[in-house]
Amino acid sequence: MKQYGHLNFDHIHIDALMSAGHDIHLIMPKKLAEKMNRPYDMYEWIIPNWMNFYCNSGVINRLFYILILLLIRIKTAFSKYDVCILSNTDEISLGLVRLPIKEYLICHTNASNFTSKIKKHFLKRLAFKNDFIVFNERMKQVFVDNGIGNVHIVSHGCMPPFDKSTLNKLPKELSIHKHIVFHPSSKPEPKLLADIMINKRLHKTLIDNDVILVFRNKPVGIVDIPNIVYIDRYLSTEEYRGIFLKSDVILLAYPEVFVYSVSGVSFECVSNRKNILLLNNPSLEYCRKFYNYDPFFKNADELCDKLVILIGHPNDNHCIVDVDYLQPNYNDVF
Repeated sequence: MKQYGHLNFDHIHIDALMSAGHDIHLIMPKKLAEKMNRPYDMYEWIIPNWMNFYCNSGVINRLFYILILLLIRIKTAFSKYDVCILSNTDEISLGLVRLPIKEYLICHTNASNFTSKIKKHFLKRLAFKNDFIVFNERMKQVFVDNGIGNVHIVSHGCMPPFDKSTLNKLPKELSIHKHIVFHPSSKPEPKLLADIMINKRLHKTLIDNDVILVFRNKPVGIVDIPNIVYIDRYLSTEEYRGIFLKSDVILLAYPEVFVYSVSGVSFECVSNRKNILLLNNPSLEYCRKFYNYDPFFKNADELCDKLVILIGHPNDNHCIVDVDYLQPNYNDVF
């Protein structure tokens, strides 16, 4: 799958496998391979760009996934390898095209798919000969509850800290403010966004403390509020990292459909020692142990309260987890 948002994750897990002494070869779309910047001889096959067609039709997309899997079967000398790790799992296409080798299927959001009869069927079918990899006990329990026991927990892991030279890429409209609160995800919970728009106490707090609250992709119907901005254009990697590093607080308010998953941004926060505030979500409970304060809030009023504390007392509230503790370890998997 051509998913640029998974590049950091792929780097983390490739490095973890290599550091454990495994001989790793890659298959991935050409545009991803170009961004990965790995040695050319590390690739078993680079999927040509024309094959990574993507549209709004799940049926058509899966037809291309199936075509790619069929060509992987043809082009790959599987006898050279012990296992195949899929860094992201589409249970339907993988259930229809089996690879002639033991598969370990990394599940980012698949635990939420047991509510679909079709996807549940294919997940259980895949479980006969393959193993699943998830990121925490909560995700694993969903598989166990559905009769699948061959599930391994491997930490998501952290990338190295962002290069501080990216601070020079900070957009000008943000550089004039004393404090920045950044919501990196392009899809915040609509109910919270609506609450923020009408919460005058929060608006006054932002102005009084010279805080700019930064969202991405302004939703239709949202009115302009002082000290709340939306970045509607594409952010380069350098710009994203510049805003991230300059921010005093990273805000994550995922929609209710974010279930049985983890946030890559939460691990970026650990790597860069950034304070975080999280809209209440059971799937993010793992973040609680990362900080010496309670990072969760329920509404705009609680968000306001916690922003005042974090901005006013930054040295008293901070990340406490060691990055090395969160690195992926495959020793107990194979």
